[in-house]
Amino acid sequence: MSEMLTMVPLAKIKTRQGFNPRTEFADEQMAELVESVKRHGIITPLTLAPDGDGFTIIAGERRYRAAKAAKLKQVPAQVRDADGEALTLAVAENVIRADLTPVEEAEAYRRLVEEHGEAAKVAKLVGRSERLIGERLELLRLPDETRALVRWAVEDATENVAIRLAIGPSPRRIELPNADVVPGRGAVLHEGADALLFSYGPVMLHEALTAAELLPGSLQVVSMPWLNRIDAEWLAELTEPFAELFVVEDHASVGGLGDALRRVLDGRPVTVFGVDGWPACGTPLEALRFHGLDGASLAGRIAAAFPAAASAE
Repeated sequence: MSEMLTMVPLAKIKTRQGFNPRTEFADEQMAELVESVKRHGIITPLTLAPDGDGFTIIAGERRYRAAKAAKLKQVPAQVRDADGEALTLAVAENVIRADLTPVEEAEAYRRLVEEHGEAAKVAKLVGRSERLIGERLELLRLPDETRALVRWAVEDATENVAIRLAIGPSPRRIELPNADVVPGRGAVLHEGADALLFSYGPVMLHEALTAAELLPGSLQVVSMPWLNRIDAEWLAELTEPFAELFVVEDHASVGGLGDALRRVLDGRPVTVFGVDGWPACGTPLEALRFHGLDGASLAGRIAAAFPAAASAE
C-alpha cells in the first residue's frame, strides 16, 4: 500500500454509497465544523483512493461535506492505493478518533467480519480486543427500536439515560414506521378506530398486535418505550379521538406506564392489564395465558370492557 499527501480538487472527490462506517451526521456538529473550516481550512487531510479519473473517500466524509458547504475548491488529502484494505482503513480511523456510535461501529465490524472471516482477525486489523468486537456485534441482535434508543442515548441525550431491555424472545419482529427517536413520544404500529392500546418491548407488543388483529379495525396499538418521560401535547392529541384507553404491562399493573399516562392525562380512566399476584411459572406463552396477557386473552378482555370492540369480532 502506497500513499502520498497532496491537494485534491473537491470536484474530483466522490463518496462511495454504503461504504462509510459513519451513517449519521448531526446538524449542530456539522454546522460547527463548517464554521471551523471557513476560518481555518481542513486541518486533518482526507484519506482517498484513486477511482478512475477521480478519487473515492476512504475516511473523512464529514470534512468533505464541510469543505463543500464552506465552498472550498480543494482539500489536503492522503491518496492511498489501498486495494482491499479500504474498509479496514475507514473503520480503523473512525474508531481510533471515537467518531462512530456503538451501533455504527457494530455495523462496520459486521462488514469486516464478512470480508475477513472471523472476529479475531478483525480485532487485529483495527487494533481492538476480540471481546469488544464481540460485544459490539451483539448490538446488531437488538430490535430496531432498541438500536434507535441506544443511538439517541449516546448521540443526543443531554442527561443520564437508563434503557431497560426485555430479554424474552418475541414470536415476531416489530417493525417501526421510522427510526426517529422523539423523547416522550411513541409510534403507532397498528391503526384502529375505537380503542387505544399502549405497550412496550417486543414480547408484549406482539401480544398487543395479536389482540388488534383479532379485533379488526377496532384497536390501535402504540409502542411507548418511555416510562418516565411523556410528551403531554403529543399524548393529548393521540388519545383525544378514543373513548377507551388500555395499557399492557410486563409486570404488576401498578407503578408502570399505566400510572404515568394517568398522571399526564389528569386522571382520565386508563385500563391497565398486568401481572396480578405471584408471577406464574412455565414457558413465556403459558405465563402470559395464566395472567391473561396473551393476544387472545387481551382481545377478549378488551372486547368485554369495550362494547364497540366486541361488536367488531
